[in-house]
Amino acid sequence: KGLDGKANSAPSWPSIDQMVAAVPVRPYAFEAPKSFAGPAGGNGVQYGVLEYAGSIPKPHASGEAKFSLLKGVLTDNEAAQLLSMCSQILSEEIGSGRARDLDSVDGRPRFAVDIAEFGVLSSKCAPDVRPLVETALLPLVRQKYDCPTASLSSAYFRRFVPEERRFVPPHYEHGSFAVLVIALQEPTSYTGGFFVQGSGKAFMDRRFIQLNRGDI
Repeated sequence: KGLDGKANSAPSWPSIDQMVAAVPVRPYAFEAPKSFAGPAGGNGVQYGVLEYAGSIPKPHASGEAKFSLLKGVLTDNEAAQLLSMCSQILSEEIGSGRARDLDSVDGRPRFAVDIAEFGVLSSKCAPDVRPLVETALLPLVRQKYDCPTASLSSAYFRRFVPEERRFVPPHYEHGSFAVLVIALQEPTSYTGGFFVQGSGKAFMDRRFIQLNRGDI
């Protein structure tokens, strides 16, 4: 109660969902794309994708952090099959009380399932994932970064739902040679998404990358 004997009507702190929803979704402005000639796929035919190159200042360090958006690397069918398979595996894990190990980024439950660990694909998804890794993803990484020995280290599938996890705080992938983020849904099905941020200023220079299904 306040000094006048009446109950205070001060508003409560906003929930995490409200704070996430309040973040302005500003898109990252790429320059004109350039054609990126990918290596030969499983059918022996070389394919090409459009590459959008971007960069942001490295927080607390000199230089620029560079990244690329590759359009339509996976077909709609490949992305849909991958989403369906991984969703089923993760739902089974969560339903059994698993997939709740703590995330190293924020110490909260991951609600994710590992597709590959230490370079070894999970037996549950290897038949479907191995062709994508060996004929599309790894050849792109090896050619783009001129590293013929680059190999898969780890991969995981994560979902975001209100009852589990809604976001991952900003963090830096210092221990990886290259990180690939694969979009499995159209951007119209969610708010927010993958973003880049060149400083520690909360939300001020955060820019979101519009990823369509099958983009990397």
